[in-house]
Amino acid sequence: MKLYHILFYIIVFCNVSYAQVQQLREFKAEGHTFKELYQKADQLIPKHKLDNPEFRKAFREGKLDGVFLDDKRVSLERWAWYWRDRLNEDGSFGDLSKQSEIYNAIANGPSKLSSRNALVWKHEGPVRNTGGYWGMGRTTHVAFHPTQPNTWFVAAPNGGVWKTTNSGVSFTSLGEGLPIQQVGIILVDPKSPNTIYISLGEKEGWWQYGMGVYKSTNGGTTWIPTGLNWKLTDNKVLYALEMDPVNTNILLAATNNGIYRTTNGGTNWDKIRTEDFSDIKLKPNNPNIIYAARNDYWGSCEVFKSIDGGITFNQISSFAEVKSSMRLVVTPADPEYLGVNRSVDGVRKFNLSKNSGSSFEYISELPENLVLYISPNNVNIMYCGYVNIFKSIDGGKTWNQATIWYNRGDLPEVHADHHSIVHNPYNKDELFFCCDGGIYKYTESTQSWKEFQNGLPITQFYKMAISTTNPPVLIGGSQDNGGFIRRANGSWGNTNGGDAMWQLIDPTNAAIGYSEYWGGTAVYRTTNGFNNLTEINGNIPGNPQGQWVTPFTLNPKNPKTFMIGYHEVFMSPDRGNTFKAISNNLTGSPDNDLRNVVINPVDTNTIAATIGSTIYLTKDYGVNWGRINMITSAEVTDLEFHPKDTNRLWVTRGGFGVLKVMESKDRGKSWTNITKNFVNTPVLCIKYDEASNTLFVGTDIGLFYSDATNVSWQYYGTGLPNTSITDIELHQTSRKMYVSTYGRGFYSIDLPDCYPSTLALQTKINNSSYILKDSFNVCFGDQITIKNQIDGIKGAYRWRGPQGLDTTMTNTNGISLGVFNSFLKTGNYSLQFTSELGCSRIDTVYIRVIQLPTTDIKSDFAEIDCAHPELKLSNATSYPGYQFEWSSNNKSLGINPELLIKDSGTYFLIIINPLAACINSDSIVIKKIDPPSIQIETQDVKCFGDSSGVVSIDIKDGTPPFSIKSKFDFINQSNQVPSGSYIIEIVDSRKCTFTDTVVVKEPNDFNVLTSVSNALNNEGSISLMVTGATPPYRFEWYLNQVLISNQQDLKNLIPGNYHLILKDSVDCVYELDVEVKKITSVEESEIESIQVYPNPSKDYFVINTHGISQDQLEVDLFSIDGLKQKVVCQKQSDHEVKLLMSHLNSGTYVLEIKLDSQRRKILLILINK
Repeated sequence: MKLYHILFYIIVFCNVSYAQVQQLREFKAEGHTFKELYQKADQLIPKHKLDNPEFRKAFREGKLDGVFLDDKRVSLERWAWYWRDRLNEDGSFGDLSKQSEIYNAIANGPSKLSSRNALVWKHEGPVRNTGGYWGMGRTTHVAFHPTQPNTWFVAAPNGGVWKTTNSGVSFTSLGEGLPIQQVGIILVDPKSPNTIYISLGEKEGWWQYGMGVYKSTNGGTTWIPTGLNWKLTDNKVLYALEMDPVNTNILLAATNNGIYRTTNGGTNWDKIRTEDFSDIKLKPNNPNIIYAARNDYWGSCEVFKSIDGGITFNQISSFAEVKSSMRLVVTPADPEYLGVNRSVDGVRKFNLSKNSGSSFEYISELPENLVLYISPNNVNIMYCGYVNIFKSIDGGKTWNQATIWYNRGDLPEVHADHHSIVHNPYNKDELFFCCDGGIYKYTESTQSWKEFQNGLPITQFYKMAISTTNPPVLIGGSQDNGGFIRRANGSWGNTNGGDAMWQLIDPTNAAIGYSEYWGGTAVYRTTNGFNNLTEINGNIPGNPQGQWVTPFTLNPKNPKTFMIGYHEVFMSPDRGNTFKAISNNLTGSPDNDLRNVVINPVDTNTIAATIGSTIYLTKDYGVNWGRINMITSAEVTDLEFHPKDTNRLWVTRGGFGVLKVMESKDRGKSWTNITKNFVNTPVLCIKYDEASNTLFVGTDIGLFYSDATNVSWQYYGTGLPNTSITDIELHQTSRKMYVSTYGRGFYSIDLPDCYPSTLALQTKINNSSYILKDSFNVCFGDQITIKNQIDGIKGAYRWRGPQGLDTTMTNTNGISLGVFNSFLKTGNYSLQFTSELGCSRIDTVYIRVIQLPTTDIKSDFAEIDCAHPELKLSNATSYPGYQFEWSSNNKSLGINPELLIKDSGTYFLIIINPLAACINSDSIVIKKIDPPSIQIETQDVKCFGDSSGVVSIDIKDGTPPFSIKSKFDFINQSNQVPSGSYIIEIVDSRKCTFTDTVVVKEPNDFNVLTSVSNALNNEGSISLMVTGATPPYRFEWYLNQVLISNQQDLKNLIPGNYHLILKDSVDCVYELDVEVKKITSVEESEIESIQVYPNPSKDYFVINTHGISQDQLEVDLFSIDGLKQKVVCQKQSDHEVKLLMSHLNSGTYVLEIKLDSQRRKILLILINK
């Protein structure tokens, strides 16, 4: 009963903490850094039970056997352990998908990127682990082939995609080409089983975001992204993926960013809803009816339904409860059934609709509820669970435990942490349970369980160790599957359970080893090859707790001495029986726990410990500690001392940045960045092999190596899957290297048998840098030099090659092959090196001599002219498939074999043979002969009607001689041109023409209007209005041939004939005779007495009749060009009439007044606008 209450409390806690998890999801979506998110999580998520000393003591004493310790704090620490090494330099989360591009480039690239000896990695296991408590690794989903009943597909959240064709006896990996190995869901097209869809990423989220949906059309051999694809940094989670069984091109996805739907097999996706949806299900007998679960933790999680195949959705539930989450379940046993698995503020509620969602009834509270399933054969049989599986046979009203996660003896032992339940659609009697131990099949008709984890190598190892014996004993600590051991006879067993972490085997006695539970909360020692374990952490003062993977080590000179790092370094001289601290407040806080503790193998008084980017170093066995703050905040992931040089050590750095591997030759006082050509992937661990002077480092995409003196990093070996290397161990007796991986078990490979580990020929072409590659295409005329990558190795260097090359040099690692001026120099060039100690290595580079293209630019005409405005340039020799580059004035003009030009200039052509980038060039100068043009200067005609115009023509450009065509002889009469418009055409010797029009203007003729007032005596007057010609004007008035005035207007004139000589500014002359008549009657004097004023005026003029009756007068108004205008008069008084002219434009008008037979004209100047 006590055990039940403890287990119940822990399970309830997992659900209660969902509120905190939801807050953290939202916090991360806001773009916070890893450090900010972890600090927030540390505040929100309660500490683990094992943080309580009393609980930890009871657990260590075995009083709590069977207690399941996974909770959200464990999830947080697992998450933090993983992500701390995969950050950008600013602390933000790195995009892990980019690493797959590097892996694929290495896997598919030139062989120089891999080990020159083509060493092959061997999988060492484990592939079997009998017993539900232990398991092989995590799975999340399983799918089935429609016509091959023995073929299934399995999703592993850190192991990729696996396929079995023999019902789980063995499995084959299909996920090597995926950008990440986290796979959540698998769907197989029942109509086209070679078409497979998967979701990339954890389908349960928890900050482990995904990359959307990927697709294979060849049974999983290759994968491509569909239209629904994201970056990991987009913070998207795909919770559920469903396929229409009738139209398999239709898929629907429930994500934290909405519901997506595709109708063309994933090419395009429509976003149907925008809210967070945690699940989606198709009605078993009608794919047009679809259910979806909206995930609104702070609002209300509700069920939505579509009746049109997912085009539209409407809410059908009204639970209206906050702090909730939900998943859905349907069953072919009754398609009307729709189950709702709800977590509401820590309470696990099960609601059920039996009418396709029209109504829901509350059934029961579930004992555990990460998964819920209704039997495909009987609606009254149901399953739920997380840690254990529970079964109901009365429709979910009551539940009984059906499995137990450890061997208690009364129930089937099935591994904990269940993630999905799937029935085989082609054999509904079979239910498959995916959990952290692998896959289990439950047969309903026989109520029997069968495990299928064997043959599924997906174990996620944190650390490993090997013995010095031959063959070596191998141990490893894994996530959730405990500790593994492979004994010297090859048999496999288990050490400690749960999450096993750091591992050690005594180098002097393979029967003595160490393992631990996470956080160092339980540290185990064995003295009989892990047949029995003794917990030794209870002997450590203060009962501390450390990092997720708590580090410990043995003294290389005295392996009885055991050291472990919490917030202090603790030392045991007697294999853990007693401990004492050899530091005092080393990290400043019990919460600041160490990541690595390493003892210098030469001077064991020198000990290094790391946390974050800080290294603590003591040279006097802990009496004094110094602090080394490494540049940048990137984690120091591992530290390695040189086995002979006490001052030399290396560290590796996590994250995506410029620092990967660093070296110190003065015991940490100064550091050199030896990252050099390393790819941009986090480095997780390091080992140095003295025999070959080689550094090996583990990364997320495999293992790299370099000579420790002449650093140049290369990928080591072939056949290693795309997986993270978490630890490296070297077995010197067999000269093998062993690595642990996070999701693919253990691998081994041969070490280099002597120094140098490999030869690596570098080739220099002309003055370029040396390049490491197996084969080269070089250009005819190139100068070639070859050398071994590592300098300074003494020995004999024998060079062999074409044309009888066979020469041996001593202590000289390079050779100049001179200029390659013969195609006979094509062939293999090899170096056979023999060191002074007899170590022999050979390497070969193949060099092929490529012909230079011949460049000779041809033009289809010599020059650009009027007949050839566009020229075509091309090379004299055609080179199909070659690259062409045209340019002029440092500007690129094209990449085609031919170039059309319209301008003069120097044109350059570069032709590149793509086989070796062999380049040749040529240039051509193109002139442009412009057509003729003329520059014309004109002088207009001086006086109206004469021929005084001047036209001067200057011919520009063109090719003489020229001919000029025009209606006027501008050559001989250029200064006697009458006014007019003339077309001039110039034709040169190339028949190029130029046509222009020249206009010679003349002024208007004089236009003189007179207004005369006749005289009885001397009251006569003459008024003039003059326009035309070229103002200003000069006036000469003559009476009887005598000059009387130079004014424009004359007054006080006596009757007579007046002669006017009018001249303009250029002396053009106009003559006019004006008569002032003698008035002979009173009537004649009356019309002359009429006055018009003001003049000039605006809008109107006043006509004063001076006593003449207005009825006797007739008035007409004309424009200056004689057009009659409308007259509008307004009587002002008996002798005044207002002539209204506001409707007219400004100008000069002629007012004509008639009195009986007399007429008088008066000029009016109107100024309206």
